[in-house]
Amino acid sequence: MPFTRHLHPNRSFQGAWCWFFILISHALPRYSHWIVSVLIDTPSD
Repeated sequence: MPFTRHLHPNRSFQGAWCWFFILISHALPRYSHWIVSVLIDTPSD
């Protein structure tokens, strides 16, 4: 995998955030309806 070369020890935190945003971007379209339902069901103070 070409992405592994970017995961250096000094850039592990940056790489983690990169993968985090990638996973979020892929998960948003699938779980957007669930997130919205949770936000709606949660009473806003």
